[in-house]
Amino acid sequence: SSILLENLSTRILEGKRESCDIKFCDFDGVDFKISVDDETPNIVKVCMATPDWVNLSKYGTKSKIAKQYPGMETDPDEGYDMALEFDCDSLENPAKTLEDVANLRMHILTAPIDAAMDSLVNGSGGNGEIQQVNYRNDGKMFVIPKADRVVVIISIDFADETDRSISKVFLQEFVETQRTVRNATTPTVTFGKNPPTELSELGLGASANTVGYVLFSFLKSGMTDTSRARAVSLLSQFRVYLHYHIKASKTYLHMRMRKRVNMWMQVLNRAKPEYKDETKAGTKTASGKSFIKK
Repeated sequence: SSILLENLSTRILEGKRESCDIKFCDFDGVDFKISVDDETPNIVKVCMATPDWVNLSKYGTKSKIAKQYPGMETDPDEGYDMALEFDCDSLENPAKTLEDVANLRMHILTAPIDAAMDSLVNGSGGNGEIQQVNYRNDGKMFVIPKADRVVVIISIDFADETDRSISKVFLQEFVETQRTVRNATTPTVTFGKNPPTELSELGLGASANTVGYVLFSFLKSGMTDTSRARAVSLLSQFRVYLHYHIKASKTYLHMRMRKRVNMWMQVLNRAKPEYKDETKAGTKTASGKSFIKK
């Protein structure tokens, strides 16, 4: 969250000490609140509310918070799901704390994925249980920890018909690209309009706004520290990433259309015939205007 990063950096890194009460929204319906009291300007409290906190808390979120933010969890304010509190003057590594707190949404949303990958790397594997998280009102994420891989399925929904058409092209390109860009660390990617076979027991039905389901399959051989961290980060904002490219594509198309319209307007202007009447040639009034004979 860039807003979270900006407001915390002035307090953690630059030593700003003053009270505040800042509320703002992030992607996918996530709400944040930063509060600092007058009496304790060095104590910062960050509250967060996220869709489907109930399911997230069941699939490894509690342990992820305890591991990522040791000793920082506190009771949230009314209307929020979780909260962190820390003393800016007693941080051992202020830069790392700033990065971790700014990525709070990512750590919370991807807690089920992290837990499944930990099981795979440790050799304990998974039982194939489908862990469903409604990461937004019109989007679902499914994490399926298996004995030999971790499967992450994301449903993509857009209300706008144009957005659905453009996003479908991008998602199909994901599948085509893996044929040429394929190595040991890249996951297998599939995309389809209907739910994949891994979700058959849920009996999901595609709505009118559903673009389809994109499936990522991660093998243990590709679980390096770098690739894993990058994969978790990208999965946490996959729909945002897709939406950005949709808007960029629409902007490019509009620019091309405006350029084409301007070109045709120039052609039409050049195609206007000049009025010439040989019978009236040389017939002018004293002021220079053409004299029309009737």
